[in-house]
Amino acid sequence: MLALIKDNAIVNDAVPEGGILNIPEALVTVSPAQDGWTFEDYRLAAIVTPPPPEGFYSSTVELVDGVPTVAYTAVPIDTPQIDARITSAPDDLFGGPTLGDIFNGN
Repeated sequence: MLALIKDNAIVNDAVPEGGILNIPEALVTVSPAQDGWTFEDYRLAAIVTPPPPEGFYSSTVELVDGVPTVAYTAVPIDTPQIDARITSAPDDLFGGPTLGDIFNGN
């Protein structure tokens, strides 16, 4: 996947490599979209995707030293709330909420 960058800011972080990219404000069509393409203040660069961490996380694409890179942010899990829901759940294995229901707040 490529990122379209203009003036050191990511404009689009979902440009398929080898596809067609229209940039209407620059009156430019790029085909095929490739890493390293440049035009005036625009450029395409491959997104670096490091291995994800364990657990729950969200991800964004950020410029790190001018390189578009996936950044991961841990998503906290409210374990006291989950523990309270589990202990208050009915003992009935087939009629009570599932752990997925409890985790999702249902």
